Amino acid sequence: MGENDDYFNILNGLIIDKFNNNLKNKDQWIFKVPRCQASEEPAPSAEKEKPATPKTRADILAPLREVFLDDKLMDTVVTRTAVPELLEGTEPGYGGVILFGPPGTGKTVLMDALGEVYTRAGAYSEAVSLAQINSSYVSEFARNLERVLERAVSEASRRKKPSLVRIDEGSALVTRAEDGARSVSKHYQEAIDVLKRYVGNNRNVVLVIATNELPDSFEEALTREGRLTSCFVGYPERNERRRMWQHFAKQYKLLELGEEQAYQLADATQTEQGAFIEEFCRTYDTTRRSALLKEKGYTNLVDALESGENITGRTVAETYTFEQFYADASKYLEDKKARLGEGNGEDKKKPVGFGRG
Repeated sequence: MGENDDYFNILNGLIIDKFNNNLKNKDQWIFKVPRCQASEEPAPSAEKEKPATPKTRADILAPLREVFLDDKLMDTVVTRTAVPELLEGTEPGYGGVILFGPPGTGKTVLMDALGEVYTRAGAYSEAVSLAQINSSYVSEFARNLERVLERAVSEASRRKKPSLVRIDEGSALVTRAEDGARSVSKHYQEAIDVLKRYVGNNRNVVLVIATNELPDSFEEALTREGRLTSCFVGYPERNERRRMWQHFAKQYKLLELGEEQAYQLADATQTEQGAFIEEFCRTYDTTRRSALLKEKGYTNLVDALESGENITGRTVAETYTFEQFYADASKYLEDKKARLGEGNGEDKKKPVGFGRG
């Protein structure tokens, strides 16, 4: 037995030495445990959030400076989306808004600006695509929407600030479920019922929903007092167009427009939206460059590009006068109408018949 004990002690020592040696050279192990390829998504890991950079109120509210609405409408939207409470750190007094109006009037731009304000203040903000959460399966639409809202509630509790949920083109969620196929009606009604449970009942979740529908089709339970406020966003009026011209001409380093000059441009573009004004200012450098190339004898831009002809930015900037700017804006508008085959466009001002969205 003594010899056997010595044998086993020696063998055990060799094994331990080999094991320790392998630990020192683990990259050269002969036997390695293979990594399993998970067939399901890994559990989410909690990442450490970087501390928010302190911001002044002016910094937080800056995105709203680039949204051009009537002052009264802006005050209503800011109040009903709990921006004052967000800044003060108190519980929201309102549940949110339904932004309705014709397409292209800036509803989405306003929603995005509000989302940026919440983000800058350190709150949770989520933009929801209806197409993303909708489903062909009955009840799945409602469940997906509830997940979004539950996440917003959880983040509001964690951050000690209200959460903002923005739903663009959300007609299906604010209009009464139409009488049609029973399964289709149920599909939308269940989602609306989920929304009704959260709106007004959980003050720390603020909703902004955009639609092209008219208020007479809205679900009454969503719009009664203390829930969602309906706000009409129409085409910009004269004063808003004046502010847009001044803002975008300055932003793109074109001209410092005086108030009277900006009003002249506003009057020349009575049926246009902010998108037209922003696009014209953003592309004005190219517009002037093309005009100068044609003055050099080129009949079109392709010929000028082919020859390698170029005009410096400084040369272009020297042509920035109000008279030229106004003339180019008028021509830009005429070209647009000719391209689209539009008439005088006055029918665009009517606040009815928005179409579906």
